[in-house]
Amino acid sequence: VVLTYRLRRPGQLASGQADLLIGPPGEIVIDLNREPLYSEEQVTLLARDHPALAGGRRLTLKSFLAAGHVMVSTEGRGTGPIDAMLASRGLKRRIAVVLPAFAAVPLIVGATDLIATLPSRLVASLAPAARIGVARPPIMIEGFTVHLMWHGRRDGDPLHAWLRGVIRDVASTLEPVPRLR
Repeated sequence: VVLTYRLRRPGQLASGQADLLIGPPGEIVIDLNREPLYSEEQVTLLARDHPALAGGRRLTLKSFLAAGHVMVSTEGRGTGPIDAMLASRGLKRRIAVVLPAFAAVPLIVGATDLIATLPSRLVASLAPAARIGVARPPIMIEGFTVHLMWHGRRDGDPLHAWLRGVIRDVASTLEPVPRLR
């Protein structure tokens, strides 16, 4: 069984190269079976001693836009949905680092003045080892719903149904990280 968070090509489920997809369905152009796992919100990571939070201040829009941002893009692009949302309001953030995966983000953020805006449940799993704090983004960043998706030819497969059940059970235990500021 091949499980992926993001498809490099939308036809991977249809062709059988991947069996399951966990992610937001908006990016998928083929017809798939899907069920929601959980709703997600975005939070902003900063070093615990980041100047933007000095003296117990909240993260402001000015400091958010001025800060260097760490972004994750498996395709290596320097823009994403947050940038599109900001652009629709005539705003732009400064992308300083683009990484291919999430694992290093809290370590980089914890050791620098860079910030990152990521899904809260991802932060909950990555944050404990780093010196980071979590703040409310200073601008409303739309959340999303993470879905479990699969091709219809797998509906009758007992192993596939079992694995979907395990994923459903694990997803039900995931809690978002509390917002600190």
